[in-house]
Amino acid sequence: MNKRSVREGLQGAWLSDVGPDLGEVALAEFLAPWMSIQRFQLVDDREDALLWNWFVDDVYSCLLCSQEPETLSHLLLGCVVARQVWEVVLVAWDCQNWRPSIDSNIQEWWAGITGPRAVIKSYRTAVTLVLWAIWCHRNDVVFNGAIPSVRRIFLFVREEVARWESARLFRAGCRSRPSWRVGWLMLLSSSRVLATWWRCNRFAVL
Repeated sequence: MNKRSVREGLQGAWLSDVGPDLGEVALAEFLAPWMSIQRFQLVDDREDALLWNWFVDDVYSCLLCSQEPETLSHLLLGCVVARQVWEVVLVAWDCQNWRPSIDSNIQEWWAGITGPRAVIKSYRTAVTLVLWAIWCHRNDVVFNGAIPSVRRIFLFVREEVARWESARLFRAGCRSRPSWRVGWLMLLSSSRVLATWWRCNRFAVL
């Protein structure tokens, strides 16, 4: 696969990469990025690169909370939205010792997810699902203008759990561990856990 810069894309260089045997879907993959860059304007004496700029100070701020620079650790663990999600999930799983802090490092936190061999694989799969849900919601906010919402993250997880179980991504015989059912009741029925968390932190994004 050839890599093209934005400048080459604006000059139509991608056309030379389109072969006669491309189908409709493959051709669409060429057209989509080409159409996206048509609004770009190149500036002389500046590097030809895509920059992730949200503010004039070039700080890539987290759009879920608008409080801190967007690092992977902050987005998935330290962000106020992410911590609300983890509060409910980890209480439901009775794994409060995994609760992330505002300064948690994703690599160190992941290394701390340990337990009996019989269930730890399912727990790590479940954790991956929650991380994936937070990431997808972030993209929905960035690219589709969605409003940050803990509830939407949980609704996404609820839909994905069934798919992941059908794909047998959770260890056989561990359907009740980790438990998702308690989490839904906590979140969707005026959770006491979230209410307590909000009072303690004095901030919530719904």
